[in-house]
Amino acid sequence: MVRAVGSYPACRRFESVPSQVPYGTWPAIIGIYLDMFFVYVLQSEKDSKFYVGYTTNLKNRLKNHYAGGVESTAPRLPMKLVFYEGYLNQKDALRREDYLKTSKGRTILRSMLREYLSEKNISHAN
Repeated sequence: MVRAVGSYPACRRFESVPSQVPYGTWPAIIGIYLDMFFVYVLQSEKDSKFYVGYTTNLKNRLKNHYAGGVESTAPRLPMKLVFYEGYLNQKDALRREDYLKTSKGRTILRSMLREYLSEKNISHAN
């Protein structure tokens, strides 16, 4: 189930989508915002590390990651979508992607996902 947790117009953040959701049954929220820019976070089930990315087509980008078509994540498969945000402005999305790749950004990300990480007993995810 996807639930919006951000409400201000410039940015909408949604809780994570389970990685086992079949492609034919993607949550409707992904199809609604066709003109949005997405920042997403994948977690490797192999080493528990995060990958932060940006795209205009989240569904296709995730298919590409899951199929091993992205050089930086292919060796770390399987990957799981744990978080994404949608932005109306490309510069806002790119700024957020850059921030989440910083040390402070990763700390904030771990804080935002603390319940999920606690359930999975993951404390060392980067």
